[in-house]
Amino acid sequence: MRQLIFFCYVASFYLLSTALLVAQHFTFVKPTQKKVRMAVEIKNNLILLPLRINNSYDLHFILDTGVKTTLLTESVMAKFIDLDTSKKVRITGLGVGEIIEASFVEDVTIHLKGITGCGLNLIIPPAGLLSFSELFGKPVHGLIGYDLLKDFVVEINYIHQYIELHQADTYTYKRKKGTKIQLSMNKGQPYIQSYLSNAHGKSVQIPLLIDTGASQALSVFDSSFVRPNNTLSTYLGEGLAGKIYGELGRLDHVIVGEFDIQSVVTGFPAPESFKYLLERRIWRGNIGGGILRRFHVVLDYKRKHLYLKKNMLYHKKFTYNRSGIEVEALGTQYNSFLISYINPSTKSQADIQIHDQILSINGKSTSDMNIDEVYAELNKKRGSNICLLLRRRGRYIKRCFTIKTVI
Repeated sequence: MRQLIFFCYVASFYLLSTALLVAQHFTFVKPTQKKVRMAVEIKNNLILLPLRINNSYDLHFILDTGVKTTLLTESVMAKFIDLDTSKKVRITGLGVGEIIEASFVEDVTIHLKGITGCGLNLIIPPAGLLSFSELFGKPVHGLIGYDLLKDFVVEINYIHQYIELHQADTYTYKRKKGTKIQLSMNKGQPYIQSYLSNAHGKSVQIPLLIDTGASQALSVFDSSFVRPNNTLSTYLGEGLAGKIYGELGRLDHVIVGEFDIQSVVTGFPAPESFKYLLERRIWRGNIGGGILRRFHVVLDYKRKHLYLKKNMLYHKKFTYNRSGIEVEALGTQYNSFLISYINPSTKSQADIQIHDQILSINGKSTSDMNIDEVYAELNKKRGSNICLLLRRRGRYIKRCFTIKTVI
């Protein structure tokens, strides 16, 4: 699995209307069943699981603890599934845009391996607002969180790439040396108390959202938090309300339960990216997949417990996109790679522009690469030279730059 490359704040959208029906429960297909294990795909620290909506073919959804109502991000699918999209709802989330009007669909059925949920609600943002397929280099259709997680104890195994859903009433945590951490639930979202070391060396207690829908390790939205002295201004990712910009820096210590996680690459989104959330005092930061993937994770919403046990990734160094270049995978095979963002530090080294198509990297053609392989070629160690063959408005040009380490 490639390291953290793009920082995707896909979690935490907020309904601004209150007249919504309460979603029904998921249940095991076999009434006597106690658990079901399903294989998932983990990319960019995010968990992709297959499911079907009504009578659809298999779709790929991100498992996102920051989302309460299931979100179908590919609105074109609504026609194929024959969904009634006439009812509207207003939502907002991270990003620099405004409040969004989305479709609200009632009484859908969602099927996963061994379980079914009936009478569920579905939110569908406008076409083109939020798409993950280009970022993943494969079809990704939406987000699912609280609707599913509230009915089970959920184990997430990042190493072997599976999740297990257990019957909540009979589940007993037996894993040795795991740590139990108290959860608090707010509007279907799980929070824990954590301690972050600021630039003055002071340990600050902050409630953080446990956010499997964010690939970034840690994000802090509290403008009063004293940030590290050495930061990188950059693009951080996509939210429901648009692009997210801010700074990256390293925190010396992040204390989660008994775990002291060190030198954590942390995003500090610009205030305009979360202005609506600040007005509602919703939350001050989140712990994303960059940290969670270092543990075997158990989420128990009914008992309000989070269990963490270190895995083999625990001591792996936190990294970031050193090249400063973000790409999108386009085309029917997702093997046409266009530059979507360039950090100013990279721009100053070479004449590279947004919408340039990358044809080769250091002489290696990208035509047979996937998006993970493209990022692996772009993000070499400090001092490496990167030479790109680009297509720009019908012209072929070559541009080179040197990888720098800023934080």
